[in-house]
Parts: sequence; structure tokens; C-alpha cells
Amino acid sequence: MFGYVKPVNDELKIREYNVFRSYYCGLCKALGENYNQLTRFGLNYDLTFLAVIIGSLIENDGIISNERCFVHPLKKRNIMKNSQSIDYASDMSVLLVRLKLKDDWNDDKSYKALLASIPYRNYDNKLLNQYPETVKNVEMKLSDLSKLEKDKSKDLDACADKFAKVMESIFQSPIIKDNTQKRILGQVGYYLGRWIYIVDAYQDLEADIKTTSFNPLLLKYYEGNETINVLKDKVKQEIEVALYYTLSQLVDCYELLDIKNNKEIIDNVLYLGLRNKMESIFSNCCKEEK
Repeated sequence: MFGYVKPVNDELKIREYNVFRSYYCGLCKALGENYNQLTRFGLNYDLTFLAVIIGSLIENDGIISNERCFVHPLKKRNIMKNSQSIDYASDMSVLLVRLKLKDDWNDDKSYKALLASIPYRNYDNKLLNQYPETVKNVEMKLSDLSKLEKDKSKDLDACADKFAKVMESIFQSPIIKDNTQKRILGQVGYYLGRWIYIVDAYQDLEADIKTTSFNPLLLKYYEGNETINVLKDKVKQEIEVALYYTLSQLVDCYELLDIKNNKEIIDNVLYLGLRNKMESIFSNCCKEEK
């Protein structure tokens, strides 16, 4: 479900691109240093964006260092170091992956999930002690989402709301001390989470038909005999309205934040990257139809 929140690289200046990559590489390195090397496989752009936007509210959050890393030993990379926002994003990455794998095991008895969860098993108490409220809220909302899935809910909004509240909890980072900014940041996370869930449900229609995975759009619209393009065309208008509305609410909240750093990168992601991803998914559907 993750991997949608990224910039349009061609629209970034070289300096801005290097800063974004330093966050991405910094998060990768923080996962290895704060946890273990295997947790680096949980690296994704969405948690990188979490670090970027939290870092935008903090003066002097981290420094860029040029160094080699485990993944790229031959060529030095720009890596954001000594960053509160990156350390927090690494914690949330481990929390989300751990809970997702635990849920897959409990629901489907997936041995693949059980095996993949081994690198994450020793960190439950660390995260709970450090972020008791966040862990409690995330577990509760994921449990609510899991219940909707078990009940085979056809309500896309209800499912998207539960995932959105997971992201809301994560974005309300305790390292942000201004309560007003923290609340607004939570709303940014909420609408971003809602957008991710909806766009993911639409993009995964074909894959979910093949694997019989839960998808509220399939339960509501799929009759079992139409082609994937007919199905996508059937739900496209509703999805477009939901996505554009959510994106509008997201940027309205974002504009209330007191941005100190990284504004050009965040603008690129929210005003160009999300829209580009969304339109790419819709245009691919149209090309398949032709």
C-alpha cells in the first residue's frame, strides 16, 4: 500500500533533489543503525516524506554528510544525519511493518509474513515505551480496519477512514512541540492516508481479483464476468471525485503549516507528485482500453 508519495524528479532543482535523496538514504541508514540491516527492506517513499515534512517544521534538523553505505559501498551518497525527523520516521517504519506482518499472520497464517517478521520481533517494547500513545492508536485503528476486512465491508470511505487515522496518529509526532502545528500535521497525515488507501484500492483491482484479496471496490462493483477495464471504467468517476476532494483537503491543511525547510520538495510532492501518480494510473487504464 505504500510507495505512492514521491516527487516528480524532473521538476526538482538539483539541490532540492539532492536534499530529498539525502532524506531517503538517511532513513535507510537510520533503519540499519537504529534497528538492524534487514529492516532496511521496509524503506519506502511515504515514510521518507514523513521525515521531510516533520523536518520542515524543525530548525536545523540534521546535516547532510557525504559517505558510503552498506547498500552502495563503492560510491558516496548524500545522507541526512543527526536528524530527529529521520529517527522518528525509522521508528514508525518499523512499527507499521511489524504490525502489518503480525496482522497477516493472525488473519491468513502466512508463513511468509511469519518469516519476514523475525527482524522486527525484538522492538515491540522499545516502540511502546517510547511512543505509548502512538502505538496504542495505530494498533486500534489497524484493528478496526482488519475488522472491516473480515466483515467484507463494501464501504470504501469507512475503510479509507481507518487507514487515514493510522497516518494521522503517525504524523502527530511528539517531537513537534507546538500543539497547533502538531494537530494540523495530523490532518495532513489523515488526508494523505485517505488518498493512499483509495488510489491503492483502485490500482490493485486486477491483482486483487486474481488473488481474491479484500478490496471494497470489488465487493461493491465487481459482478464476476466483466473485464478489468470495464470494471475500472465503472468506478473511475467515483474514485476521481474522492481523490481530488481528498487532495484538495490535504493541500488546504498543508498551507496552514509553518514551513521552515524543504518547502520546494513538499510542494513538488503534494502539488505535482500525487496528481502525477493519480493521472498516470487513470491514463494507463485508458491506454489498455484502446
